[in-house]
Amino acid sequence: MERKKNAPYKWTITKDLVSDPEETCVGITGPHNANLDNIDLPDRFRMYDDDQERCYEGVCNCLSSKHKQVDGFEPLDDFGEPNAGCTIIAYFQKEPPRFPDSVIEKTKAGFWVML
Repeated sequence: MERKKNAPYKWTITKDLVSDPEETCVGITGPHNANLDNIDLPDRFRMYDDDQERCYEGVCNCLSSKHKQVDGFEPLDDFGEPNAGCTIIAYFQKEPPRFPDSVIEKTKAGFWVML
């Protein structure tokens, strides 16, 4: 039997703002072929619907991945869009972004920037 290759990225949902508490998605990890070993997930993301309402928050290694096929949209494509109709993913960064119009939220700690 041939073993499937692990995906070059991993994400985990840390906050669910759309599901009923008894059906929360917190703790869901993907994709289905993610390496489930304890790997570093340094990138914080938020997913929003087309009204820019926040639906989920999570962590991943998508922006930190050196793999050429990983572009940062993976949590949105794998989970956010099919589960809640999310259309926007934003990542946290401390420094102001190159394109100010890409900021979806600004906090004291930094910026949530849309891809």
